[in-house]
Amino acid sequence: MKKEVSGFRILQFEKNPVFLWIAEISEYHSISKWIETLDVSEISRYHNFKFAHDAQNFAAHRFFARLCLNSIGCFDLNNNSFQFSDYGKPFLKNSECHFSWASSKNHIALAASQKFPVGIDIECIDKDFDIEHLWSKVSGNDDCDKDHENFFRFWTAREAIAKLTGTGLNEDILNLKLQLSKSHQRISIKCPNNISIRQFKTAGFIISIAHHSP
Repeated sequence: MKKEVSGFRILQFEKNPVFLWIAEISEYHSISKWIETLDVSEISRYHNFKFAHDAQNFAAHRFFARLCLNSIGCFDLNNNSFQFSDYGKPFLKNSECHFSWASSKNHIALAASQKFPVGIDIECIDKDFDIEHLWSKVSGNDDCDKDHENFFRFWTAREAIAKLTGTGLNEDILNLKLQLSKSHQRISIKCPNNISIRQFKTAGFIISIAHHSP
């Protein structure tokens, strides 16, 4: 039985839908629900956390991901388990569903597509974070206002690309030339990577979703 999940929206990327969910992790802190869905390796990891809050967030994160993918018919709550590449990219065996997840502070986001790979990142716009020493590396010296919102737009864009490619945040991705659009709604990539990025700002968070363009 498919279950509804809050914080859901459907986006159109190149005429193909990308499913997006955003929620507060605390909404999924019900032990009676999520403990029954974890597989053996996840239960073992849950019990190895030093702090109870971290264990609870981990389990709620995995429960949330299961509910999201189940709601679009990509995940069987009784039979599926998450698999991971060498760089930690999650996937499902024998499935054409592509998905990516990320979390920041008390929020979690998940993007999924049944047509093409996606990568997602979410970050809180932390005004206390020292952006000075990382600005040039993260922005690529883009000619835009040096402020926290723009910093996290560039940061989440690079993280989303890393999750899309499944290679981790390597030097190739750090060296990509990114340019913020005038509308601040998109990041364009100035190199032949055929990657597009859509961005959102909500409740003090920046969300970037990366996908390959045809």
